Amino acid sequence: MAGGGGSSSAADATAVVAPSLPQGAAYAVVVGVGFVIALIMIGITKILKRTVGEDNRKTEMFMTANRTINTGLTSSAVISSWLWSTAMLGSTLVGYNFGVAGPFWFAAGCSPMIVFFSVLGIACKLRVPQAHTLLEIIRIRYGTVGHIVWIVLCLINNIIAVANMLLGASAAISAVSGMHVIAATFLLPIGVILYTFVGGIKATFLTDYFHTFVITIIICFFTIKAFVTDEIASPRISTNSS
Repeated sequence: MAGGGGSSSAADATAVVAPSLPQGAAYAVVVGVGFVIALIMIGITKILKRTVGEDNRKTEMFMTANRTINTGLTSSAVISSWLWSTAMLGSTLVGYNFGVAGPFWFAAGCSPMIVFFSVLGIACKLRVPQAHTLLEIIRIRYGTVGHIVWIVLCLINNIIAVANMLLGASAAISAVSGMHVIAATFLLPIGVILYTFVGGIKATFLTDYFHTFVITIIICFFTIKAFVTDEIASPRISTNSS
């Protein structure tokens, strides 16, 4: 009996969950939707060039959008930047393991960085209004040696961040559809590269706004779905049972 129970437990531990979506659906979303969003953003960039005169061939427009990004686009960009795959998967994991307190403390650990960086951004804007990047400010404040050190640190940080985002999203897509992780890793950035290359930073801000809108709808849907699911003993079930 004990041996049979042990083998059953081992089989359950090594069981593979079948993907819920076909690979074709994953390729359609990764490639098709990615290209559609890229084409939309490229089209918006062309329209803005004709109507408002925003020429992305100029360095100032490509890198800073002529410093015309308003509060709405900026706030949506901050939200979209923090809703990367690693953060969403990590918060979901701690929520699954520890309940509502998990995502709360996960967000509590990330929030101070956003608050402090907003203060830093305001100070930099007031003191160095013509700067384009953080590295320019570092060079002015700390000289060439500090500038080189920060270039290396920023490069390492960006490599790690991009790797986390791509691998996290690719792993999630692979788990849901069975799509190969390497294929997802190489196909996911194509659409982003296209609209960023054509539209510059303004296109990324517009895309962030769209991402935030879509993600908000998805989060609201899954939040309501979680509370009305029988398996987690929702308040509706508890009320009916009492």
